[in-house]
Parts: sequence; structure tokens; C-alpha cells
Amino acid sequence: MFMYEIKKLSPRKIVLVGVLILFLGMIYNFFSSYLYYDTYILNGDNSGIEALNGKAANEIRKQAENQFKGKVNEQTIIRIEQFLEKEKQSIGHLSEDQKELYMMKYSNISGLKNINNREIIFGYCRGWQKFIINFSNTFSIFIIIYLIVIFYKIFICEKENKIAEIVYSTKMARKKSVLIRIFMVNTISLIIYCAFYVINFLMYMTLYGFEGAKVSIQSIGVFASSESFFSVGELAIVMFVEGMLATWAISMIICVCSCYGKNTFSVLFSSLIIIIAPIFFDFTDILPPFQKVLELLPIYSLNIISQYKTTGLYHNSILLSILSGIVSILIILFSFLCIKQYFKHYSLQKNYARK
Repeated sequence: MFMYEIKKLSPRKIVLVGVLILFLGMIYNFFSSYLYYDTYILNGDNSGIEALNGKAANEIRKQAENQFKGKVNEQTIIRIEQFLEKEKQSIGHLSEDQKELYMMKYSNISGLKNINNREIIFGYCRGWQKFIINFSNTFSIFIIIYLIVIFYKIFICEKENKIAEIVYSTKMARKKSVLIRIFMVNTISLIIYCAFYVINFLMYMTLYGFEGAKVSIQSIGVFASSESFFSVGELAIVMFVEGMLATWAISMIICVCSCYGKNTFSVLFSSLIIIIAPIFFDFTDILPPFQKVLELLPIYSLNIISQYKTTGLYHNSILLSILSGIVSILIILFSFLCIKQYFKHYSLQKNYARK
């Protein structure tokens, strides 16, 4: 029966093409990130700058960041300020644009000037940084679109073929078929998420190395203002758990839309709007606390950067992670109840017909 129900997914060709697109997108993102010229040094005669990428760029950043490796204190901050000032003086003859490009490689170091006496362990973590940022930014939107494409037909197919009343005419069909489909959807979504997480992780760690797993997340410039006490390695684990729960929650939302939608277009449209709607409402400047509450939703759980850039409302990262997980679980349970309630009307129709 499982193999019969799996046919309710999108056509096999669409599923395979989607996997291929995801894989190619992942490969492209990986190599474009590695080959991107994001590190600049003075050229041979110091008259200008030249760009580096790949291994050479990593070595330059590693050498600079390891100068301040370890627990950050007031003396470290003073050393950082002196170091940055010295670097700025050495490029005083360059244009403003060239100066900005040259100093880009010190973005992780310069972020430490704003730690506000927090206990931070700084260190080089290029591999973890690339993995967390690229997987969080890129994969979140890919996974949402792919899940919608492969699951939107899961319940709407019988309705469009006008055989829903026949298929769900018995209690066993309503219960067994629905449960199998829900189990199938969540199993497939879990496999997809885990597979791409592991593949991405292994690619970045193989190329950049595992160094830096125990340093604080403030070692990554984008998290410099975060109040989280997570290490980089711990954040990667949190990203996996939150992402897994968020993937299940999103899959269940798609199932609900497939139940209540009138046609294919309405299912696709409603699924996309419900899932991504929160990102269109940015209350960071108007109501920061409300924005942090909004960031507990699955779309943000898939993008760990948006959650942990600042965690002021929650004061520590543990509460944020717990609340995000609870919200995803509540969405899963509520979606299941909605699906269960929907199929009750087929039973009522049958009883009414008998009368």
C-alpha cells in the first residue's frame, strides 16, 4: 500500500529533476563560494591590491585570525584595535574602495570590538563559517520550493479526479491511507534534509578542515552582536535539529493545503504564501520583540542566521532553540488535527447518504 500511496506524489520525473536541481545548486554554491575572490592583499609594488581566492585566501585569513586565538579580554580588544589601525595606516595611499576591499578579510576580527564583556573564545573557523552561512542562506529557500513541488498533490489528486468520495468511502481507507501518506511525507522530507545537510557538511569540512568547532559563534562576523553562548559546532547541531523540525512542520502545512485546496493552483499558492509570509513582515526597527517572536516560525528555523544574529529578547540561545522547536512541533500537531478534521466530512457524507 505504501508503494501505491507514493504514486500520489508529483510525477517521478519532476521529483528526480528537483533532486538534480537541488544537487547542482548545492555544488554550484559550494564551488562559487570557494572560488569567490573575497580576500585582497597589496600587490607586488604596494601600489594597489590584488584579489585571492581558494586556498591562498584561506591561509591569509587563518594567519590573521589565529593571532587573536583564545579567550577574548580587554587586552585582546586593545591588540585588535592596534592591529586594525596599523593595517589601515599601511594602506593610506589607496582609494577608499580599495581600502574597504583590503579590510574585508578582517571582518571576523573587527566584529570582536563589540562583544561588551561577554565571555568569547575566538579562533579561525572558516569551514564551519562557510557551511553554516551557505547552507542556511541557500538551502532554506530551495527546500521549501522542492517540498511544495513534490508534496502538493498528496491529497488534492483524488479531488481533482473526482474520486475522493469513492476512495475515502470506508473508515479503513480514510484512516490507513491518510496515516500512510503523512508518514511518507515526513519520512521523505527527513531523508531529503538529512542527505543535503550531511553532503554539504562533508564537502565544506573536507575542503576547509574541522578546525574551530569549539570557538564561540561570535568568531563569525555575522554573529558578532549575538548574545548566544553556543560554540560554532553546537550551532551546527542546533541548525540541524531546528531545520529537521521545521522541515516536518512545512511538509505538514503543505499537506493541510493539499486537503483544503480546491485545485492545484490554490494548493501551490496557499502553501507558498503561508510558509514564506513571515519574511515579508520585518518589524526589526518598529517592534524588535515582535520580530524575535516571528522568528520562531519554521521559515526562520531553516535560516539559523536570522535567528542568531541577535538574541536579545531571549537573553540566551537555549531558550530560543527550545521555543523554535516547540513552535514547529505545535504546527505539526495542529496540521495533523486539521487533516483529521477534514476527512471527517467524508464519513458524515456517507452517513447522510444512508439516511
